[in-house]
Amino acid sequence: MSSDGTARHVEQQAAPLPQTLDYRWRFNREVLLPMADQFFEARFESEDILRRGVEGKRQIIFVGNHSGGSMSWDNVVFQALFDRVVGCEQPRLRRLIHPRLYHDSIAPFRIREWWKEMGCVEATYDNFDALLSRGERFLYLSPEGVDGLKKPTWRAKRLRPFSSSFVSMAKRHDALVVPVVIHNSQYLNPLSWTWKWLDALADKLFGWPFLPLGPALPLIFFAKFFIQAWPTRLTYELLEPISFTGTDSLTRNRHDAQAVRFRIEDALGRRKNSLCRATHWRALFDTRITFWNTYRFFFEAHAGRPIRATEQWGYAIPVLSYLLAQRATNRAAPKGRD
Repeated sequence: MSSDGTARHVEQQAAPLPQTLDYRWRFNREVLLPMADQFFEARFESEDILRRGVEGKRQIIFVGNHSGGSMSWDNVVFQALFDRVVGCEQPRLRRLIHPRLYHDSIAPFRIREWWKEMGCVEATYDNFDALLSRGERFLYLSPEGVDGLKKPTWRAKRLRPFSSSFVSMAKRHDALVVPVVIHNSQYLNPLSWTWKWLDALADKLFGWPFLPLGPALPLIFFAKFFIQAWPTRLTYELLEPISFTGTDSLTRNRHDAQAVRFRIEDALGRRKNSLCRATHWRALFDTRITFWNTYRFFFEAHAGRPIRATEQWGYAIPVLSYLLAQRATNRAAPKGRD
C-alpha cells in the first residue's frame, strides 16, 4: 500500500462493525429474504457444497456470473440466502462491489451508504487481500465486473473475460474457489442492451456505470423504480470447489480464471429458460412485496418506521422524485442509529 492513510482506509472497509451486522440482519429479515422467497422464488442448488464449505476450515471465494442490466440483484439475493443458510452465529459473507455502488452513485431507492451498511467492501486488490489476511472466511465477487452486469439479455450466457485477481488471492491465501452459476439473472431487466457512448455519457452526467435501454427505460424517471428488478426466478447452482496450485503468475492466473469462466458458461448453456417461463408472474400483484411497492419496504426497513403518504407521493413524481426521495431517506435515520 502506498501510505498509512491507504492502509487505514482498507482496514476500515474490511472491519465488520457490530451496528452494520444488526442492520444487515434486520434488512434480511424484513426485506431481502421475503423478496428472495416471494418475489424471486430464489433457491440454492447443490446446497450440500455450501454446507461442506461452511463446516470446513479453509477460506472460500465465491465467484459468479453477472448480468441483469440493473442493480446487482443477483448478488444481493445470494448474500441474503447465504446468511440464512449459515446462520447469525457464523462468519458472514463479505461482497466486493463496484466503486460506483460503494460510493453511492447507485444507491437503492436513494438510501445513502446502504451498501456499506450491508457489509460490502469496495472492490480493490488491497481490500481483497486485507479481507483474506484478516481471516474472513467467505468472500463473493463477480469477476466480469460491471461489463458483465450490462451485457445484453441475449448475450448473458457468453461471459465477459474474468479478472484473474481471485485466482491470485486463492493461491496466496490457500483459499478454495466455488463457482456460482446464476440462472435467469439476464431477465432482471429484460430485453435490455447498452451502448458505449451512452454509458460514457451516463457516467459523466450521473455517475452511473451504464444506462440500459429497453422496455423499462421510461420507469427511470421515477425514483421508486430506479433500480427495480423484474420478478425473475433466480436459481444458484454451486459447482464443486477448486483448489488452485501452481505458479502465481499473471499468465497462469489468467488461464486459470478463464477455465472457471468456461465451467460457468457450460453450466449456463445446459439450461434454456424463456422470459415467460422464468418470470414469477404473481409477484407483479399478488405477493406482499411486489414490483410496484418494493421501494416502500426498503424505505421502511431503513427508517425503522412506516413510510408516510407524502413520502410515497415524493417517490412517484417524475424526475423531481429523486431529490424528494433523497431528502426523505436522509431524514429517516436507520433504527438504532438515532
